[in-house]
Amino acid sequence: MTAIPTLLPMPAEQLHGGGTGGVKAAFRLDIQAMRALAVVLVLLWHAGLPGLQAGYIGVDVFFVVSGYLITGLLLRERGDTGTIKITEFYARRARRLLPVAFVVTVATLVASLLIMPSLRQRSIALDGLASTLYVQNWRLAGQAVDYGASQVAASPFQHYWSLSVEEQFYVFWPLMLLVVLSGGSGFFRSGRYRSRLLTVMAVICVASFAYSMWDSYDSPDPAYFATTNRVWQFAAGGLLASAESAYGPLRRRGLAIGLAAVGLVMLIGGAIAIDPDAPYPGLSALLPTIGTAILLAGGAIAVSTAIGGWLTSRPILRLGDLSYSLYLWHWPMLVFAQEIIGPLSATEGLVIVTAAIVPSLLTERLVERPIRFSKRFAPWRVGLALGAVLMVASAGLAFGLANTAPTLREADEADNPFLADSIQPETGGVQEPPSDPGDRPVAGEVATADENSDDATNAEAEAAVTDTVPNADGAAVPGLARLQLGAESLLDETGVPLPNPTIEYEFDQIYPEPGTKYVPPAFRCRSSVESESIVVDCNVDAGPERPRLALVGDSHALQWMPIVQDIAIRNNWSIDFYLKAACALNVAERSPSCGAWITKVQAELVEDPPDFILLSGGDPWLDSESERDRVTQGYVDAWQPLRQTDSQLVVIADSPRPDKDIRECVFDNGSNLRSCSFDQEEAQRSGANLEAATQPDDVTLDLADLICPVDPCPAVIGQVVVFRDSNHLSQEYVRTLERPFEQRLSEIVAAAAADA
Repeated sequence: MTAIPTLLPMPAEQLHGGGTGGVKAAFRLDIQAMRALAVVLVLLWHAGLPGLQAGYIGVDVFFVVSGYLITGLLLRERGDTGTIKITEFYARRARRLLPVAFVVTVATLVASLLIMPSLRQRSIALDGLASTLYVQNWRLAGQAVDYGASQVAASPFQHYWSLSVEEQFYVFWPLMLLVVLSGGSGFFRSGRYRSRLLTVMAVICVASFAYSMWDSYDSPDPAYFATTNRVWQFAAGGLLASAESAYGPLRRRGLAIGLAAVGLVMLIGGAIAIDPDAPYPGLSALLPTIGTAILLAGGAIAVSTAIGGWLTSRPILRLGDLSYSLYLWHWPMLVFAQEIIGPLSATEGLVIVTAAIVPSLLTERLVERPIRFSKRFAPWRVGLALGAVLMVASAGLAFGLANTAPTLREADEADNPFLADSIQPETGGVQEPPSDPGDRPVAGEVATADENSDDATNAEAEAAVTDTVPNADGAAVPGLARLQLGAESLLDETGVPLPNPTIEYEFDQIYPEPGTKYVPPAFRCRSSVESESIVVDCNVDAGPERPRLALVGDSHALQWMPIVQDIAIRNNWSIDFYLKAACALNVAERSPSCGAWITKVQAELVEDPPDFILLSGGDPWLDSESERDRVTQGYVDAWQPLRQTDSQLVVIADSPRPDKDIRECVFDNGSNLRSCSFDQEEAQRSGANLEAATQPDDVTLDLADLICPVDPCPAVIGQVVVFRDSNHLSQEYVRTLERPFEQRLSEIVAAAAADA
């Protein structure tokens, strides 16, 4: 499972009835301790505590507890009053949840204006709107499918997804109970409702779990957030509450204590041992779900033991009281801290989540408790009205901020002389190289903007990018070299890197112009996240006698595609592209569609091997040796079938990774570009694919010296922004790397020909 920041627990009523005339249930100390346990698990996980790799299971605890408590509450109300008062139920929810959520939402929106990058504020405001309307989980599920959106940094509202799931459950579940329990009072008192209710809940639980198993495997990232994949966890708690309502709670002391102990071990053990890369919530979610259910079954009696007494001590119960406010506050504080000081260590994360107790105490004391227990807000009409007012106010603020926040505008050729892409037009098959060598572009050449453009800003660049000037040997030097744009500013006339390049930090013109966006045409040359097909529309066929290459990998391979195609056409080479979003040729981490695609690619490359296979892939920062070994071994295993052929493997080093979104930083700091630089050593912590190039015949192609030539790495080199986000090179900068890329690749091809 992709490591996605999660979790806002949804605390259920501590005292059922909540001041609306319902019968109060006994206060469950064990449940309050379970809330505290779940809170601690998630806070420590978000803080980055080593060893707690699956602390996100705390959300499972809250889902099961909510299903248990809400079902028990509604069943008691049906038995005591003869009906389920839906309006009063929703009024209690509004009083309990919305005031604190309103305060945190407004505070987060205001803080985002002051702290977060300008270009991210619209997205954050829309997250705030989705959170207010309780659809944030579906927004995140959609972004998980949208590869571009899934690359965006974490939102301070991201943790609201589970609150959205809970609220959607609260809409559906009481109505389901109302229908299932319909009938006269005699029907209810006779107990005939029991079999009907247990059957319906069991069917819902099994159906949701089965769908979760399939969806979590088929689409693991969006499946994590889907309400349909979480209903079975609520239903598990509901089944336990229904069974206790029908047959009474567990009363055998020894059995109850044993169940509670086993449940506690399952939860703590699961937080440590569950594989964070496993599809979730699938089979792995059974452990915390069942553990929570059996802990609920035996916990009421187990609190009488010595361990139970310690777990229900006052500090732990107080932490349970604060669980709702604490979870609302801790995540935005972590996001803001990371934006201000950079990536957080585990110690820094622990300090931040501990500090979140302060605003949690304030909101609980000044907002949550006064409104929740106020007689003024006790009538259901007043409670619902209060909730409506708060939601409208919060939604209005978020909507207003979203519509006034700066947004990217579409780039055009008047802004950007690099924009016209030389990718061959789509014809539904391979592309033939131009027959006339004179028609081929010069190395490093970039097509100009429309000659009729009346924008004079880039006149010099537009006039020069296709010009060539002779170097000392009389050979042609492309216009980019003469202009010294991008990486060309780091090279001499022959394309050799300068020993001590000069890095500038102030420019009159930057490409791409800050505030513009550009979707490279190369995107149509790759398979999408969900697709298993191999896209061949951009391949180039130079004939059977010419060298044949293949470029294979994910979006970090795709970024090289335009210049690789140019180079192939210019040198009369054939080139095939095997490109898929979020899918490097690595079997260590793969979605089902990625795994199927890798199998197809391996089969094609083995059946008809090219002369050279260019392999590239994006690796995250790899901190632990075990993680690096696992990812490296994933490459080795995926490449093994290719090594059985006569193909030469050429491993393209992954790009250095900034610790920030460079486009956002340049937009906000155009006059202080030094603030957008980033540590060279940290940026080069990835690179497992280079470590996998272990065979004597493997060769590597590494342009890191032209992407991060000095320490700290500059965000803009030779007037060109180096990265388009936090890990992909900008198309403009890649264009300026074409000459050195071609020189190094040509040397590899020539060396292979000499050895043949």
